[in-house]
Amino acid sequence: MYVTAEHLRDQVIRPTLNYLGAWTPAGESFLLDAAIDAPDLGLFSARKDGLGLFHITAAQHRDLLRALAPFAGKARVIGITGTPGAGKSTLVDQLVACARAQGLRVGV
Repeated sequence: MYVTAEHLRDQVIRPTLNYLGAWTPAGESFLLDAAIDAPDLGLFSARKDGLGLFHITAAQHRDLLRALAPFAGKARVIGITGTPGAGKSTLVDQLVACARAQGLRVGV
């Protein structure tokens, strides 16, 4: 899969930062540069037809979350796991409804 740097910025980074209420030119540039120029994260490799997107390991995911944390404000990540049919989606729907009823912003 290939994406251009512009696509990554316009379709992923900017909307995410806007949603979090944390968009700044510096934050956008930092995240785009980190995605492109951080070979130690192993997320992308520059190619003539765009950026090659690679599988992200758990360790890389943690590193990426640490790099993004300063731009997330007070955002929290909650993981819900369980067997098929256990009610994960129903639980998430209810959690989202409760959070929004309290005036919180939620992204799923």
